[in-house]
Amino acid sequence: MSFFTVLPIAVTDLSLPQLNSSDVSHVFPISSFIEEDAYGHWLFGVGESDFTASSGAVLTKQSAGTAISFNGNYLTTRTAVGNALISDRLQTLAADEFTVCMLVRVPTLGSITILAGDLGSTKGLSVYLSNAPLFALNGRQAGAILTSTVTPLVDQWYFVSYKITHSATIDGEKGVSIDGETFIINDVVAGDYNARAQGISMANSDYDTGTDFNVDFAEYMIFNSALSDSELSGVYERALIRAAERGIAI
Repeated sequence: MSFFTVLPIAVTDLSLPQLNSSDVSHVFPISSFIEEDAYGHWLFGVGESDFTASSGAVLTKQSAGTAISFNGNYLTTRTAVGNALISDRLQTLAADEFTVCMLVRVPTLGSITILAGDLGSTKGLSVYLSNAPLFALNGRQAGAILTSTVTPLVDQWYFVSYKITHSATIDGEKGVSIDGETFIINDVVAGDYNARAQGISMANSDYDTGTDFNVDFAEYMIFNSALSDSELSGVYERALIRAAERGIAI
């Protein structure tokens, strides 16, 4: 296989050999690579330079001891509490809405595994794998708000999404989706989301599950809105293209 770089150079000698445009493709097709509408979109595998998104949004290791390794097209962290990457996208206690999407793989099932959010003993919201195991969304004070019907497989990549809207006076819509399917929705349930005034995190920032094993992330993104089903479908389809381009099968 040969690689060619396309440069903005005008060539006037028409006797030179020419490449058919159909035989040329970008190594990283920009149109499918970054969600430009996201607050932050992070693709992992190279190193800590991955922690700064093209939008300028930043992920920060929770502590100096946060266990992170890079594996070419994904990163690995641990499921134990304190091994998260914390975004600079703060949650607000008065009113907020957002959507979080991630491409994640778990090699061990049957234990509670926090995938993203900030669930702790008294506050927070997280998407996680339950003991069942099933994907679930939990807002502290009410146990599991939502549980998906998808039973995960060991070492399988999944595109996991969750969203929320809430105000100072009433909890709004919560939703969880696996692999771009229609959001499973829980509408108004009083007291089921006790927000933290901290950045939305990837992996386990605050909940001591008693487990400590690897969890892999290939990408992570945060949107400043509660995506509709059709919007999420588009994000998922582009994620499939990105994954294929990076050698990852969803």
